[in-house]
Amino acid sequence: MNRMSINRQLLRQKIEENGGIRKFAKATGLSHQALYNAIGEKTPNYYTICQISKGLGLTDDQIRQLLLFYELLVEKNKVMNLTAITDFEEVCSKHFA
Repeated sequence: MNRMSINRQLLRQKIEENGGIRKFAKATGLSHQALYNAIGEKTPNYYTICQISKGLGLTDDQIRQLLLFYELLVEKNKVMNLTAITDFEEVCSKHFA
């Protein structure tokens, strides 16, 4: 077992101890995406975008860009009124589709 897999296991354990990714992200100030990346998993949002983008021929890189755009949209929406739609599924269907 290499050092990276040990660190991922420790992080997964900390996340579980703190009630899941959402609670851990809030407590640490890290984004959900950063935590999923750190433990080597794809976010649930990644799979949602994959389902929505079926037939559009989006690459993994384009899907990651949409996820980043979503995170930036929600973050900036906290300080300026960009959109009333912040639920991920709705953003995908109304802004991305």
